[in-house]
Amino acid sequence: MKIQIKTLIAILLLFAVAATLFGLFIKQGNVRNLPEIRKAGRLRVIADNSAMGFNMAQGSAYGFGYEIIKSFADSLGVELEISEIENPALALNRLKNNEFDIAIVFVPIVEKHRQDLILTNSFLSYRQMLVQNKNANKLVKKQYELAGDTVYIEQNSFYGERFENMIDEIADTVFFTELANVNVEKLVSMTARGEIGKTVCPEILVNKFAKQYPELDFSLPLSFLQQHAWAVNRNAPMLAKKFDEFLDNFIESTQYWELYQKYF
Repeated sequence: MKIQIKTLIAILLLFAVAATLFGLFIKQGNVRNLPEIRKAGRLRVIADNSAMGFNMAQGSAYGFGYEIIKSFADSLGVELEISEIENPALALNRLKNNEFDIAIVFVPIVEKHRQDLILTNSFLSYRQMLVQNKNANKLVKKQYELAGDTVYIEQNSFYGERFENMIDEIADTVFFTELANVNVEKLVSMTARGEIGKTVCPEILVNKFAKQYPELDFSLPLSFLQQHAWAVNRNAPMLAKKFDEFLDNFIESTQYWELYQKYF
Protein backbone atom coordinates (compact mmCIF):
# COMPACT_ATOMS: atom_id res chain seq x y z
CA MET A 1 0.00 0.00 0.00
CA LYS A 2 2.85 2.37 0.91
CA ILE A 3 4.51 1.63 -2.45
CA GLN A 4 1.29 2.50 -4.30
CA ILE A 5 1.00 5.81 -2.42
CA LYS A 6 4.60 6.69 -3.17
CA THR A 7 4.07 5.82 -6.84
CA LEU A 8 0.93 7.99 -6.97
CA ILE A 9 2.78 10.93 -5.36
CA ALA A 10 5.64 10.54 -7.83
CA ILE A 11 3.20 10.56 -10.76
CA LEU A 12 1.46 13.66 -9.46
CA LEU A 13 4.80 15.43 -9.02
CA LEU A 14 5.77 14.53 -12.57
CA PHE A 15 2.48 15.94 -13.86
CA ALA A 16 3.03 19.15 -11.86
CA VAL A 17 6.55 19.58 -13.22
CA ALA A 18 5.37 18.84 -16.76
CA ALA A 19 2.54 21.38 -16.46
CA THR A 20 4.94 24.04 -15.17
CA LEU A 21 7.42 23.41 -17.98
CA PHE A 22 4.60 23.46 -20.54
CA GLY A 23 3.37 26.77 -19.16
CA LEU A 24 6.85 28.23 -19.36
CA PHE A 25 7.19 26.92 -22.90
CA ILE A 26 3.90 28.49 -23.98
CA LYS A 27 4.83 31.79 -22.33
CA GLN A 28 8.30 31.76 -23.89
CA GLY A 29 6.73 30.94 -27.24
CA ASN A 30 4.87 34.25 -27.16
CA VAL A 31 8.05 36.28 -26.74
CA ARG A 32 8.67 38.44 -29.79
CA ASN A 33 11.60 40.64 -30.64
CA LEU A 34 11.91 42.84 -33.71
CA PRO A 35 12.62 39.99 -36.22
CA GLU A 36 9.56 38.02 -35.05
CA ILE A 37 7.36 41.13 -35.24
CA ARG A 38 8.50 41.87 -38.77
CA LYS A 39 7.99 38.24 -39.77
CA ALA A 40 4.48 38.21 -38.31
CA GLY A 41 3.73 41.57 -39.93
CA ARG A 42 1.98 42.80 -36.81
CA LEU A 43 2.87 45.00 -33.81
CA ARG A 44 0.79 44.23 -30.71
CA VAL A 45 0.12 47.27 -28.53
CA ILE A 46 -1.92 47.92 -25.40
CA ALA A 47 -2.82 51.57 -24.81
CA ASP A 48 -4.25 53.82 -22.15
CA ASN A 49 -7.87 54.67 -22.97
CA SER A 50 -7.48 58.45 -23.15
CA ALA A 51 -6.51 61.27 -25.48
CA MET A 52 -2.92 60.76 -24.31
CA GLY A 53 -3.08 57.15 -25.46
CA PHE A 54 -5.77 55.72 -27.69
CA ASN A 55 -9.48 56.35 -28.13
CA MET A 56 -12.29 55.94 -30.63
CA ALA A 57 -14.90 58.47 -31.73
CA GLN A 58 -17.48 57.89 -34.45
CA GLY A 59 -15.54 54.92 -35.73
CA SER A 60 -12.24 56.79 -36.02
CA ALA A 61 -9.14 56.17 -33.90
CA TYR A 62 -7.31 59.09 -32.34
CA GLY A 63 -4.91 59.88 -29.52
CA PHE A 64 -1.43 61.29 -29.04
CA GLY A 65 0.04 57.86 -28.36
CA TYR A 66 -1.93 56.21 -31.12
CA GLU A 67 -0.69 58.59 -33.80
CA ILE A 68 2.93 58.11 -32.74
CA ILE A 69 2.77 54.31 -32.55
CA LYS A 70 0.90 54.18 -35.88
CA SER A 71 3.76 56.11 -37.49
CA PHE A 72 6.24 53.71 -35.91
CA ALA A 73 4.35 50.64 -37.17
CA ASP A 74 4.22 52.18 -40.64
CA SER A 75 8.00 52.74 -40.51
CA LEU A 76 8.43 49.00 -39.79
CA GLY A 77 6.05 48.05 -42.58
CA VAL A 78 3.75 46.12 -40.20
CA GLU A 79 0.10 46.32 -39.19
CA LEU A 80 -0.86 47.82 -35.83
CA GLU A 81 -2.92 45.61 -33.51
CA ILE A 82 -4.08 47.77 -30.61
CA SER A 83 -6.13 47.11 -27.48
CA GLU A 84 -7.30 49.75 -25.04
CA ILE A 85 -7.40 49.58 -21.25
CA GLU A 86 -8.32 51.95 -18.40
CA ASN A 87 -5.96 50.36 -15.89
CA PRO A 88 -2.30 51.35 -16.46
CA ALA A 89 -0.91 48.84 -13.97
CA LEU A 90 -2.83 46.00 -15.62
CA ALA A 91 -1.48 47.11 -19.01
CA LEU A 92 2.06 46.65 -17.69
CA ASN A 93 1.20 43.25 -16.23
CA ARG A 94 -0.13 42.07 -19.57
CA LEU A 95 3.01 43.38 -21.22
CA LYS A 96 5.12 41.37 -18.78
CA ASN A 97 3.04 38.27 -19.62
CA ASN A 98 4.09 38.65 -23.29
CA GLU A 99 0.56 39.43 -24.51
CA PHE A 100 1.82 42.66 -26.09
CA ASP A 101 5.00 44.17 -27.47
CA ILE A 102 4.62 47.78 -26.29
CA ALA A 103 2.45 49.49 -23.67
CA ILE A 104 1.31 52.98 -24.65
CA VAL A 105 0.94 54.28 -21.11
CA PHE A 106 3.06 57.10 -19.73
CA VAL A 107 5.11 55.45 -17.00
CA PRO A 108 7.10 57.54 -14.50
CA ILE A 109 10.79 56.75 -15.00
CA VAL A 110 11.70 55.20 -11.66
CA GLU A 111 13.92 52.23 -10.89
CA LYS A 112 11.13 49.82 -9.96
CA HIS A 113 9.68 49.96 -13.48
CA ARG A 114 13.08 49.15 -14.98
CA GLN A 115 13.33 45.87 -13.10
CA ASP A 116 11.09 43.85 -15.39
CA LEU A 117 10.41 46.19 -18.32
CA ILE A 118 12.39 48.21 -20.84
CA LEU A 119 11.46 51.89 -20.67
CA THR A 120 11.79 53.93 -23.84
CA ASN A 121 13.54 57.26 -23.99
CA SER A 122 11.59 59.91 -22.12
CA PHE A 123 9.54 62.24 -24.28
CA LEU A 124 7.11 63.88 -21.88
CA SER A 125 7.80 65.54 -18.53
CA TYR A 126 5.06 66.91 -16.28
CA ARG A 127 3.73 67.31 -12.76
CA GLN A 128 0.45 66.06 -11.35
CA MET A 129 -1.94 68.93 -10.63
CA LEU A 130 -4.88 69.12 -8.26
CA VAL A 131 -8.24 69.67 -9.99
CA GLN A 132 -10.94 71.46 -7.98
CA ASN A 133 -13.96 73.63 -8.57
CA LYS A 134 -13.36 77.38 -8.30
CA ASN A 135 -16.78 77.70 -6.67
CA ALA A 136 -15.91 75.34 -3.82
CA ASN A 137 -16.46 76.60 -0.28
CA LYS A 138 -12.71 76.70 0.25
CA LEU A 139 -10.19 76.64 -2.58
CA VAL A 140 -7.12 74.59 -1.64
CA LYS A 141 -3.98 76.64 -2.32
CA LYS A 142 -1.36 74.66 -0.36
CA GLN A 143 -0.81 70.92 -0.11
CA TYR A 144 -1.23 70.89 3.66
CA GLU A 145 -4.74 72.33 3.23
CA LEU A 146 -5.76 68.93 1.79
CA ALA A 147 -5.53 67.41 5.29
CA GLY A 148 -8.68 65.38 5.95
CA ASP A 149 -9.91 65.86 2.36
CA THR A 150 -10.60 63.25 -0.34
CA VAL A 151 -9.05 63.20 -3.82
CA TYR A 152 -10.34 60.77 -6.45
CA ILE A 153 -7.84 59.11 -8.79
CA GLU A 154 -7.73 56.32 -11.36
CA GLN A 155 -7.55 52.79 -10.01
CA ASN A 156 -3.95 51.52 -9.83
CA SER A 157 -2.56 54.96 -10.61
CA PHE A 158 1.21 55.18 -10.97
CA TYR A 159 1.18 58.13 -8.58
CA GLY A 160 0.01 56.39 -5.44
CA GLU A 161 3.54 56.33 -3.99
CA ARG A 162 4.03 60.05 -4.63
CA PHE A 163 0.76 60.84 -2.87
CA GLU A 164 1.79 58.67 0.08
CA ASN A 165 5.01 60.70 0.28
CA MET A 166 3.00 63.90 0.19
CA ILE A 167 0.95 62.67 3.14
CA ASP A 168 4.18 62.12 5.07
CA GLU A 169 5.37 65.61 4.12
CA ILE A 170 2.27 67.37 5.40
CA ALA A 171 2.14 65.03 8.43
CA ASP A 172 -1.60 64.53 8.09
CA THR A 173 -4.10 62.31 6.31
CA VAL A 174 -5.35 62.84 2.78
CA PHE A 175 -7.74 60.21 1.45
CA PHE A 176 -7.00 59.10 -2.10
CA THR A 177 -9.96 57.10 -3.38
CA GLU A 178 -9.40 54.95 -6.48
CA LEU A 179 -12.22 54.67 -9.02
CA ALA A 180 -12.42 51.81 -11.52
CA ASN A 181 -13.23 52.14 -15.22
CA VAL A 182 -12.45 55.84 -15.48
CA ASN A 183 -9.70 57.84 -17.16
CA VAL A 184 -8.40 61.34 -16.50
CA GLU A 185 -10.91 62.95 -18.89
CA LYS A 186 -13.79 61.27 -17.05
CA LEU A 187 -12.49 62.29 -13.63
CA VAL A 188 -12.07 65.94 -14.65
CA SER A 189 -15.56 65.92 -16.16
CA MET A 190 -16.98 64.43 -12.94
CA THR A 191 -15.28 67.20 -10.94
CA ALA A 192 -16.76 69.88 -13.19
CA ARG A 193 -20.24 68.40 -12.72
CA GLY A 194 -19.83 68.21 -8.94
CA GLU A 195 -20.00 64.41 -8.81
CA ILE A 196 -16.64 64.32 -7.04
CA GLY A 197 -14.88 67.09 -5.14
CA LYS A 198 -11.28 66.84 -6.36
CA THR A 199 -9.11 64.83 -8.71
CA VAL A 200 -5.65 64.95 -10.29
CA CYS A 201 -4.50 65.45 -13.86
CA PRO A 202 -1.17 65.73 -15.73
CA GLU A 203 0.02 69.32 -16.03
CA ILE A 204 0.46 68.75 -19.75
CA LEU A 205 -3.36 68.56 -20.12
CA VAL A 206 -4.16 71.66 -18.05
CA ASN A 207 -4.41 74.10 -20.99
CA LYS A 208 -6.83 71.79 -22.78
CA PHE A 209 -9.00 71.18 -19.71
CA ALA A 210 -8.96 74.84 -18.60
CA LYS A 211 -10.53 75.88 -21.92
CA GLN A 212 -13.09 73.10 -21.68
CA TYR A 213 -13.91 73.64 -18.00
CA PRO A 214 -13.33 77.30 -17.04
CA GLU A 215 -15.03 76.64 -13.71
CA LEU A 216 -12.15 74.40 -12.59
CA ASP A 217 -8.88 75.35 -10.92
CA PHE A 218 -5.62 73.54 -11.84
CA SER A 219 -3.06 75.73 -10.06
CA LEU A 220 -1.76 73.47 -7.25
CA PRO A 221 0.95 70.90 -8.11
CA LEU A 222 0.92 67.67 -6.10
CA SER A 223 4.18 66.25 -7.44
CA PHE A 224 7.55 67.28 -8.75
CA LEU A 225 8.34 67.45 -12.46
CA GLN A 226 8.85 63.86 -13.57
CA GLN A 227 9.98 62.25 -16.81
CA HIS A 228 7.67 59.71 -18.46
CA ALA A 229 8.18 56.99 -21.03
CA TRP A 230 6.44 54.02 -22.63
CA ALA A 231 7.23 50.42 -21.75
CA VAL A 232 8.52 47.63 -23.99
CA ASN A 233 8.55 43.91 -23.25
CA ARG A 234 11.87 43.15 -21.55
CA ASN A 235 12.50 40.30 -24.00
CA ALA A 236 12.45 42.70 -26.96
CA PRO A 237 15.59 44.87 -26.65
CA MET A 238 15.93 45.18 -30.43
CA LEU A 239 12.37 46.53 -30.63
CA ALA A 240 13.08 49.02 -27.82
CA LYS A 241 16.24 50.23 -29.54
CA LYS A 242 14.43 50.59 -32.87
CA PHE A 243 11.63 52.58 -31.26
CA ASP A 244 14.08 54.90 -29.48
CA GLU A 245 15.84 55.57 -32.79
CA PHE A 246 12.48 56.30 -34.41
CA LEU A 247 11.41 58.51 -31.50
CA ASP A 248 14.61 60.57 -31.51
CA ASN A 249 14.05 61.42 -35.18
CA PHE A 250 10.29 61.84 -34.84
CA ILE A 251 10.56 64.36 -32.00
CA GLU A 252 12.66 66.57 -34.27
CA SER A 253 10.00 66.52 -36.97
CA THR A 254 7.22 69.00 -37.71
CA GLN A 255 4.73 66.13 -37.49
CA TYR A 256 5.52 65.53 -33.83
CA TRP A 257 5.03 69.14 -32.80
CA GLU A 258 1.80 69.34 -34.78
CA LEU A 259 0.59 66.34 -32.77
CA TYR A 260 1.74 67.97 -29.54
CA GLN A 261 -0.20 71.15 -30.26
CA LYS A 262 -3.22 69.12 -31.38
CA TYR A 263 -3.53 67.17 -28.12
CA PHE A 264 -1.98 69.48 -25.54
